[in-house]
Amino acid sequence: MKGAAEMKQACLASRSQQSASCQRRLPTNVAPQALALLNDPFIRTLAADFAARLNKECGPDPDKCISRAWHLAFGRAPDPAEHTAAHALLDRQQASRRRNGSKEPETGALTDFCQALFAMNEFVYVE
Repeated sequence: MKGAAEMKQACLASRSQQSASCQRRLPTNVAPQALALLNDPFIRTLAADFAARLNKECGPDPDKCISRAWHLAFGRAPDPAEHTAAHALLDRQQASRRRNGSKEPETGALTDFCQALFAMNEFVYVE
């Protein structure tokens, strides 16, 4: 079973064939990477853990959570447009979760936000 998990991760990373040689590997984005970030239970668990950390460190203040999340994920503060977009995402997700009868819409929305951060190019690709 361990081999199957390694193959899944290798597929997501679009890793080069070990039997072929090449001087340089071109960067690629493959659909399984994006889908894994959106659908994989492990990624969702990591997002929930990140959201719990933000709740613990920042309390219920969404502005503090956004700023802290940006610092932890990217090592910088969000610019005004990013902050506004993040706040809008949190508001939309909370409203959607309330309409669907969620018991903890704020926590769920923060988890959604954290998962979105994990899918951002700035998080996935180190410059």
